[in-house]
Amino acid sequence: MIISSKNTLEYILHRNGEKFSSKYDRIIGKNIEGNRNAPGFIKTFGNSNIKAFTGFIDLHNYTKQTFGYKSNEMAVYLNGFLRNVINILSNFGAMIDKMIGDEIMFIIPEIEENKSPIEILRLGQLLGTLYDYANKNENGYKFRVGLSYGLINVFHLEGDNYSEWSSVGESVNIAKRLHSLPVMKNPDPICGAFGLSGNIDDQKLTEQKLKYYLEFIAGYASKYKTSDYPHKSVLNGIGTVIYGTFC
Repeated sequence: MIISSKNTLEYILHRNGEKFSSKYDRIIGKNIEGNRNAPGFIKTFGNSNIKAFTGFIDLHNYTKQTFGYKSNEMAVYLNGFLRNVINILSNFGAMIDKMIGDEIMFIIPEIEENKSPIEILRLGQLLGTLYDYANKNENGYKFRVGLSYGLINVFHLEGDNYSEWSSVGESVNIAKRLHSLPVMKNPDPICGAFGLSGNIDDQKLTEQKLKYYLEFIAGYASKYKTSDYPHKSVLNGIGTVIYGTFC
């Protein structure tokens, strides 16, 4: 996991009883030696359950767009997208979990002590900024954003010559699977979905929670051409998901 926000990291370390050290305000790399030099960080952050907003962003038709490109040409094409989107995410306190090709996974941890929903407002601001970027970028990048909320486990994996952080949980799976929705097939130039698990008896409660989150987002995401909720779909390997879209 790449830590991209000093404030976010400081909060999580504080919440778990670990004093924050400024040496961790920069990127915590994936190389094993770097992580071995941070035993306090590993001890504190490993195998912790936290409530968080989880998101996946990827390019539309990346494989088709780069068909015939040489590897260095693919890298140049991707670099502009990844660099700018990661900068936007970092500016709003997101933690970049991983990148695979054209896809970015990020989380925004919830600060339970707050009396006001700072994270959901930050998420709304983030979506508004992504919309601006999608409509102004010179390369014509079109992309999708899948979002969810829930309890995730942040764990540390270490092998003989490898060390990495990752996050797992139902909300991670939902955020990823939302990219398969028909409405997300052709972003113009950006389309997003926010979903929650509907695998409970009281689905009305889930709909109320979804409405609560989306209403906070709406003020910042009002730039999007359409906003529609709630919808209900059964997603492969996930079950029932209740979601809203903004495209």
